[in-house]
Amino acid sequence: MALTGSETGLTAEVPAEPVEDDIGLIDSDTDDINGDGDGDDDEAVIVGNEAAGNEYPLAHRLLDQRGFLNNALLESVLTHPHEVCLLLQKDQGVSLSMSWQLMRVLRTSAAATKLQVVGGTTKDGEWREMHGAHVPQMFQTFRTVLVEQLDERFHCSTTPDKPTLLSLAFDPSVDTSDEAGIFSERSAAQQLMQGEHRRALQRRHHRMRMAALPAPTLAPDGSRAAAAPLRVPVALNASAPAPAPAPAPAPAPPLKSTAAAARKRPATVLSMMQPAKVAAVAVGTLTDPEKAIDDEIAKFKAIKAGVVAEGPSNRFYQKQIFNHKRFWFEHRNELPLHYNTYVPEVGSPKAASSNVETVFSGVGGMKAKAASLGAELTTDYTMCHHNWQYECLEPSDKEVTEAYNKLYGPEARISDASSSDEEGEEGAAEEEDGGDDGGA
Repeated sequence: MALTGSETGLTAEVPAEPVEDDIGLIDSDTDDINGDGDGDDDEAVIVGNEAAGNEYPLAHRLLDQRGFLNNALLESVLTHPHEVCLLLQKDQGVSLSMSWQLMRVLRTSAAATKLQVVGGTTKDGEWREMHGAHVPQMFQTFRTVLVEQLDERFHCSTTPDKPTLLSLAFDPSVDTSDEAGIFSERSAAQQLMQGEHRRALQRRHHRMRMAALPAPTLAPDGSRAAAAPLRVPVALNASAPAPAPAPAPAPAPPLKSTAAAARKRPATVLSMMQPAKVAAVAVGTLTDPEKAIDDEIAKFKAIKAGVVAEGPSNRFYQKQIFNHKRFWFEHRNELPLHYNTYVPEVGSPKAASSNVETVFSGVGGMKAKAASLGAELTTDYTMCHHNWQYECLEPSDKEVTEAYNKLYGPEARISDASSSDEEGEEGAAEEEDGGDDGGA
């Protein structure tokens, strides 16, 4: 009644006659697959109602001209947010640098004075510009709130957080130069990004230098023994003791037979995914950290300038998305400090709404039951819910049997009988009864 003024849901106006197909206004795709011309005639009805000036192009769909226009405006306003959502969910998330750039572009689109509005009757639509002040108030409010939320959550117009700044600094496809970079007009963000870049390399350099040092020896009581004194070479003379004879070389291990080598266990899939040659820093460069860091930063800037100049035509782009994994794997020996920093600190964090939705959908139902289940059982329930998909965490048949016997005992129970067994017994009984009847 509220929509059409009729309890039956029909409009008061009389629908116009559908336009005949021979006029040429009807798309041939509306004909059915048999080609008899009696397919869906909604388009013919729409053309006829529009030609007659009726309010409802399709009366039975309860959508007037204003409804069609609002639907087109809604699609236009949500075009860029929808595209961003799809990109964020692609390949289980994208890098922090790319996600922040997507949010920045989305904010620019939502704050623009004009927006692209779809219209027309073609499949792809006809896009035209419309001033933002001319759209209905609900769409103006949506665009305003979207800009505010993007600024509040992702700092699109201010300085991003430190992990995002570090990801931008390590992104070869982003121009971070002082002259025309992404923060060229924001000196505070530019300096903070450069500081995060250098501090990350310093941390990695220190860890690699400590790993290259020999392990300390322990005294018999468990305490750390004093470092062995440095052996300073002296000139041989009569008073100097003769040098000790060199120890005899250890015997070489026996060669394995060809048959034993052939029985060696094949490499696992995970091991084959590891780099064939691990990037390493020469021990000599570890003694001068600032020079090693300055040299690598200068080399990385030169490589980045070439990638930015080529743009999407660069070989590391795939479908307009930069392949960071491939880039850093190929430059692992040329930029060892950067590579060893990128893998654990930059490449591992991802941005994707799908990762969050998985947790919310799985734990949301258990949250209401947590009071009755208890903390321990809720924790086990949550872990089982998220770990069932990993084969390495699946219990063995023996573990399942032992857990069942511990809980219910090894004796058979009446409730253990499956429905298939019961159906089989019932079927056998029916056949036996039928056989007796037939014999009789």
